[in-house]
Amino acid sequence: MERFQRDVDLDVNFWGSVYTTHCALPHLRRNKGKIITLCSCGGWFATPRASIYNVSFE
Repeated sequence: MERFQRDVDLDVNFWGSVYTTHCALPHLRRNKGKIITLCSCGGWFATPRASIYNVSFE
């Protein structure tokens, strides 16, 4: 996998969730909201040459 593609995968899959959750936290705290996470099986089972995908969905 090329370096650019690894960066895009981490930016979208990992940081997208982190930044979105971070921005929503004040509202969630005020209203006693909950954070729900979803993941794919790829995040739990290691597959050859898919480590960036696995890390980004862990």
